[in-house]
Amino acid sequence: MCSLDGALRVKDAVMDKPLVLWINLNTSETQSLLPAVFRKYCRVQLISADDIHPHTIVQIAPDLICFEYDYPDLSSLGIMMKTKQEHPSYPVMMFTEQHSEAMAVWAFRAGVWDYFVKPVGDQQIKNIADSLNELCEKRRSRGSKSEVVTHHFQTLPNEVRFRKSQLKSVDVSPAIDYVQRHLCEKIVEQTVAETCHLSLFRFSRMFKAARGITFQEYLLQQRVQEAQRLLKNPSASISDVAYAVGFKDPSYFSRIFKQVSGVSPSSFRTQATNSYQDMPLVTVNQK
Repeated sequence: MCSLDGALRVKDAVMDKPLVLWINLNTSETQSLLPAVFRKYCRVQLISADDIHPHTIVQIAPDLICFEYDYPDLSSLGIMMKTKQEHPSYPVMMFTEQHSEAMAVWAFRAGVWDYFVKPVGDQQIKNIADSLNELCEKRRSRGSKSEVVTHHFQTLPNEVRFRKSQLKSVDVSPAIDYVQRHLCEKIVEQTVAETCHLSLFRFSRMFKAARGITFQEYLLQQRVQEAQRLLKNPSASISDVAYAVGFKDPSYFSRIFKQVSGVSPSSFRTQATNSYQDMPLVTVNQK
């Protein structure tokens, strides 16, 4: 009982830590070390730019949204601006390597809660975590998740218009190989990005440039394509097929299957059984 109580106290202590949603928009291929340092003081959840949707952020319900940049441009700053417009009540923090007074002024006028220039030391991150804890405590005392932060977007600084004329081509074949080897398992895009030695943001951009679709779209298509093959076996139940291709919820699998292929798993199986010819598989954009 004592060990169980101790485990519960540890779990409660972890859950009491602020939840930080981390969005890495670095263009460099070097992996960022900041999220790992933040994990000493906060819970950190990484997502890619492609996964930023209004419902996603609401479901995660972070205490803070962090945007990390090396050299911000119009596109990557636009992601932060759009997020702030859609979720004005969530505090936003910005880390950037390229810095100017104009950039800092723009950020604060845009409603950024705090702004930091990299590199950021461990003690500074601890101070950030302490400030975030104080902010969370004030919210709890008011009985609300967060307060609305007003913002007025100004003209962007000139330096954000300086971009490379062309994105360097990157080989994403390690990501394709990883998906094929781990299709039945939980696949985290951050882990896949690391197989290509890319940041999450750069991997998302490079993958879409190379394949014509986002990584998440590709992953779903691959899972549905394999499910179509397995469904032709009358001995396999739909639930069995769902688990075999990486879905933990058969109902969710059925919704995704119909969304991708246009028919339900049961309808696909019936058509495949009644046909003397193989049913065509989902066409995946090959480049």
